[in-house]
Amino acid sequence: MHMKKMACVAAAALILTASGIAASSAQALTFTGPHSFEATCDGARLIHSGFIIDRDNTGDGYEHYSIEVTDGAGNVLFSADATQELGYTYGPEDIVFPYLAAPQSNPLTVTVASSAGNGLPEQTLYENVSQCVDLPLVELPGNEGAPGATPAAPTPPRAIETGIH
Repeated sequence: MHMKKMACVAAAALILTASGIAASSAQALTFTGPHSFEATCDGARLIHSGFIIDRDNTGDGYEHYSIEVTDGAGNVLFSADATQELGYTYGPEDIVFPYLAAPQSNPLTVTVASSAGNGLPEQTLYENVSQCVDLPLVELPGNEGAPGATPAAPTPPRAIETGIH
């Protein structure tokens, strides 16, 4: 596996437990210290001191998880899927994942999820919403009438293939 893919896998795995939300009997990913993942205007930045893969959602001793960054118009700016063996341990990292396209509007949302499977439901492990100063804010449920908010575009979200799986 080349370094770029390993970095994406590591980043995605780290983010999964960033919110501290645990599945009923199986926690997805366990961080060994402080961690953060945020969408910036230029890319998504993941900082962590380490984590361990520990939720078998495949039935084969692996955890499958995904990370996605979207802008206010629903455009996918970054996306990665990974499957790692239980017990796999990542060391400290500070990684920036560049976007494949520039964000068009706020808010920018990072979501990390552990897939459903092996009797476990899909689990959103981390979600962070941020904004770029120079972008307009799309009106979404919960921010109607916010200063600078404009109605959401009627176009459907479009995915940008990263080639990372």
